[in-house]
Amino acid sequence: MKVEDIQIRERRQIGTVDVFVDGMALSPDEKNSLAWRDGFRGRGIDGAFGEMVEYWLELHPAPGLLDFEGDLIHWKYAR
Repeated sequence: MKVEDIQIRERRQIGTVDVFVDGMALSPDEKNSLAWRDGFRGRGIDGAFGEMVEYWLELHPAPGLLDFEGDLIHWKYAR
């Protein structure tokens, strides 16, 4: 198992959402991959991050509530 810090920051004024893992900004492809692995698969891998952001905004519609800090846990599991 591996644990990393994750921050998700909405920059509503320019319409973007930034994701940082251990302080490093993720690229758009990395953000889609993260969301895909987290189960957001309704729009294919290229739309996974957008689907995740819409889900978060439905839960927290007020400005600034998309800001999140937590742990990103990588699990190893047997298939």
